[in-house]
Amino acid sequence: METAALILAVILMLLGLAGTILPGLPGAEAIYLGFVLYRLMTGSPELDAGFFILEGLAVALVWAIDYAAAALGTRRWGGGWQSA
Repeated sequence: METAALILAVILMLLGLAGTILPGLPGAEAIYLGFVLYRLMTGSPELDAGFFILEGLAVALVWAIDYAAAALGTRRWGGGWQSA
């Protein structure tokens, strides 16, 4: 079970790493999901609640910055209100 959890977590983290470069793929969200699934499947004590709270806040901050940058960039360079 631990090997399957590790393989799944690594796949999600690689998907997240690719998502930081490629548009349309989830980046930080996929990495966070990999951490969560690994913790749920293995019960690893190294990943405690404090880690997940801080990681969740970091993911929310990355998501908000990404959203704001896309909206501001669209408005700055002539995009319509529907595309922002």
